[in-house]
Amino acid sequence: MYQKLWNFTKKHTRKTHTAFLFLFTLITGWSIVGLVIGTLLCLTTAMSLPVQLTVLLCTTGYAGLIPGFFSGIFFLYKLNLKRPAGLTYHSDSEERTIKLL
Repeated sequence: MYQKLWNFTKKHTRKTHTAFLFLFTLITGWSIVGLVIGTLLCLTTAMSLPVQLTVLLCTTGYAGLIPGFFSGIFFLYKLNLKRPAGLTYHSDSEERTIKLL
């Protein structure tokens, strides 16, 4: 699933924005999955409103963070991405090349 999403994102975006959009899509998608699961959980059980809000917040946040962000970072780390040559920054009049991962 992650490889298919990466290939789709890589095909339709610029090289410099691919990793950002890939992570954004993963976090958003997994957060929506967590929100749906939390909503189903709140609808099937009798809970007070503050407990329901806490369940929705936790299921959405943890689903976006753990399978979305962290597994996306591990996937990108496995790809061993490098920044395109020519991207540099200047620090104390010394030029260094920026490296990604």
